[in-house]
Amino acid sequence: MPEFVVKIDDHPKLELDNLDVGVEKDVIAFDVTGTIRDLDEDLLDALTDTTLRPTEIHFTTDE
Repeated sequence: MPEFVVKIDDHPKLELDNLDVGVEKDVIAFDVTGTIRDLDEDLLDALTDTTLRPTEIHFTTDE
């Protein structure tokens, strides 16, 4: 299965409508709803008529 990476630092606009993260014992629960806009045309062409699923999620802490 091909892998695609959308780097938000490049230029797409990430708009989050909802972002909830909770940690308890050995569980991280999260809910993310939003959109990514202004994607590169080549990437849009490659993703058209495909099923997408996230394969990686990164978390950082505020220390």
